[in-house]
Amino acid sequence: MFEIKKGARTDASTGEPAWRLAPSVAQRAMPGTVFAVDGNGKSSVVGRLAMKVANSGGVNAVPVHASVGACHRMLGLDRPAGGADSPCLFTLELPDSEAETIDEEDLEARLSELLEKVQPIYRADHRYFVVRGSISAPSIVIRRGPSTSRGRGPAEAGVDVSQVQALSFGRMTPVAVLLDEIRTVKSNLGSGPPQLGLAQLDEPLGWAEDMTVPWVTSIVEPVETARTRTFAVARAVELRTSIGIAGDPGELASIGISPEMLANAVIRFKVTIEGAQVRPKGGADALASSIVSPELRFQADTPAAFVFLMQADAPGRVALHVTLYLNGRPTLRQDMALTAELAAPAATAMATASATFGAAAPAATPADAPAVATAIDGRNLITLPAPRIALEFGSYDQEYPIELTVDGRRALAPAKPAINRADLAHKTIEWRRRLVALSDQYGRAEGGELSTAVPDALRAFARIGVEIHRALFGRPTTRGIEDLRRVADSIAQVHGDAGQRPLMTISAERLPLPWGLVYDRPLPDDGPVDTAGFWGQRFLIERIAPAVLGKVPGRSLCSTDEPGAQLVACVNGHLDDQQRVVAAARQVEFFEQLAQGALASRPLVTTRDDFQRWLVADRGESRLVYFFCHANSAHTMDERYFQSREASDAGTWLDLDADERLRIDINWLADKRDAPLAGQPLVFLNACSTAEGDREFQSPFLTQFIRGYDARGLIGSDWKVPTVFADEFSRRFLRRFLLAPGASVGQALAATSDEFMAAGNPFALIYAIYGRSDIVVTEETTP
Repeated sequence: MFEIKKGARTDASTGEPAWRLAPSVAQRAMPGTVFAVDGNGKSSVVGRLAMKVANSGGVNAVPVHASVGACHRMLGLDRPAGGADSPCLFTLELPDSEAETIDEEDLEARLSELLEKVQPIYRADHRYFVVRGSISAPSIVIRRGPSTSRGRGPAEAGVDVSQVQALSFGRMTPVAVLLDEIRTVKSNLGSGPPQLGLAQLDEPLGWAEDMTVPWVTSIVEPVETARTRTFAVARAVELRTSIGIAGDPGELASIGISPEMLANAVIRFKVTIEGAQVRPKGGADALASSIVSPELRFQADTPAAFVFLMQADAPGRVALHVTLYLNGRPTLRQDMALTAELAAPAATAMATASATFGAAAPAATPADAPAVATAIDGRNLITLPAPRIALEFGSYDQEYPIELTVDGRRALAPAKPAINRADLAHKTIEWRRRLVALSDQYGRAEGGELSTAVPDALRAFARIGVEIHRALFGRPTTRGIEDLRRVADSIAQVHGDAGQRPLMTISAERLPLPWGLVYDRPLPDDGPVDTAGFWGQRFLIERIAPAVLGKVPGRSLCSTDEPGAQLVACVNGHLDDQQRVVAAARQVEFFEQLAQGALASRPLVTTRDDFQRWLVADRGESRLVYFFCHANSAHTMDERYFQSREASDAGTWLDLDADERLRIDINWLADKRDAPLAGQPLVFLNACSTAEGDREFQSPFLTQFIRGYDARGLIGSDWKVPTVFADEFSRRFLRRFLLAPGASVGQALAATSDEFMAAGNPFALIYAIYGRSDIVVTEETTP
């Protein structure tokens, strides 16, 4: 099924290895890196191969095939007015260089593994490459070589390039790469994927760099720890997390950030650790499991950096997490694994690249680099709206301390909730039972599809919301909780302008509360209920969980020139007979009659077999994936104060068939596809408890779809959703989101919720957004 074409790494005209100029993003120059280039020339890392990488010493000079424009870019020259894409042969003279390559036999032996990883995410309109080798040097001399048979030389193209150009980097920098291209060697005329192989490059490679500012967490001392990922017990290790410092030899993790996200942003880093303790460097702070940096700012010539110390008292695994906060919003998180040992280990001569597909590969470039800030390609701008209110709840072990940020500024020191964690756990389970009971009573009231027959539903929801608020912030008359009351008052005073809901982010990974239900207004025994008292009615709430902190996706599901972008609707047609309602039939009719917008509807998915065929075959076409079905979310907590037992992935499932043996559980999903969905779809799980987390874990659906499948965001429910309501709400929401020009997912949810709330129906508060609330179908339709 797979093949390698011999001679793929030599140039036909010179017989020399076919080297290319290295991408400016250093991580893509590391041997073992697999990256893709899309139709617009934008490159992105697909993953890394777990292969042996050997240092083969330096080279004096290599011929390099590159476009004239790429050569200009490396030299820091202005892009030429004409002939920039002309291919030419250059010679790189490389004093003091270092070369690394992947062993030929190792690659051939593991070729099937490589191609099987790429195949599920392969798109015919993309090109895929694996870095076989790289050369790094502190300086280079670029000498123009003869014109190649495939194009004109620079002079013939009318481009002014001197015969010799020298360039000094001041540090070891990747300058050339040896690439193999992953191509289709045989098309599959059936429904299966194409057969892939490695083929020879026959033209200079160019791409539009996704220029970003590096956020790097690194070991300052001892540097050896970064390579071995081990450190000695009882010895302090100095670390630094910084934005704007590139090329650190002690690098543990790196993420590129859009400069637009950093402009005028208040920056904070939060460091949490398991298996060791940390404290800021300098001062007299005691070691702790969590620390927060002071507020920082990033400027082009001034990096934002926080230095801290790490120390373990016993050997074992250490999990280090660094979260980046922008204007109070948890935005990105780096997760690093290390090991504390009784004695520092000896260095090893051979490095092994990590094997992570669908995530950025770590960079590895030497130190003492200046601050870096570059302009991002205009097609790839990624920004995030700043929240008015950012709430964060600490861990269960620390009694869930509450931290409030208003307009990017920390308002008060963290304060613990008004009741202890055991009582809070007991009440959380009680509230969940009462909400499920209300869902079981659901029915339409006479006179409209928006209203509900549940008696005094608004007041029943508001009573639970008041109880949640009091459990967290206490009563106004309670003494000794002044800090909590100030937090509550600060939130209560925030309102939207001109009908616009202010943004609230809530980070409460292990506190599974229905946050939209929290009610912070007085609730009289009779008289009207002030619906603005519900947080979910007054704010646009974005839930923050570890799964959504791995990246910052763009807000647009597709562009106007993507005719293949699809809506995938998965509907369990058996619900009506099973529950004696009319809902699934309306869903089927809705999708069959839905007007075509930017997303084309593919045939309905109504069985697990249908779902498997779509899941395996998807190549990036799917941008919105919708489910209307049965669901169940496993729990680790029982009714006795959140006492833990083992969670079962088999107990978390979706159901599209009448036969329970055909349920789609988390294990089944992971087994059928272990690669990301290339289109980064928004997922709407319109089923029971699909956003409901636990003290021990975030929603398993959230983990699988966002972290496993690289979904852009997820809409789910906090408790059991009534089937009839789920049908009516979703049809109104989808019509707004898909067809109303410029409607974001948050705006569409809010407008639909307003419709139901005006009719006295509060069940829309059941839905939660994990990820960006400003996602739109197409960016061009945004006002």
